[in-house]
Amino acid sequence: MKHIARATKKTLIFIIGVAVFVAGLLLSFPGIPGPGIVLMIAGLAILATEFAWAHHWKQKLETSAKNISKKLIRRKQDKP
Repeated sequence: MKHIARATKKTLIFIIGVAVFVAGLLLSFPGIPGPGIVLMIAGLAILATEFAWAHHWKQKLETSAKNISKKLIRRKQDKP
């Protein structure tokens, strides 16, 4: 019985995490307003509670988002 509960939990986490990630992916397209990157990171954070591969990709996405925001801030500061 414990195995079934564990498998059910892992499946629910997978479904919810993928749904949040896909929502973020859709919101990240140009012209669609919304917190796309934030939802993608949140989806990967949900998945990372059960899957090591998701933790790895969450870290990569967070690093990329930080680098992009730093570049945008620098670009904004350089403009007169």
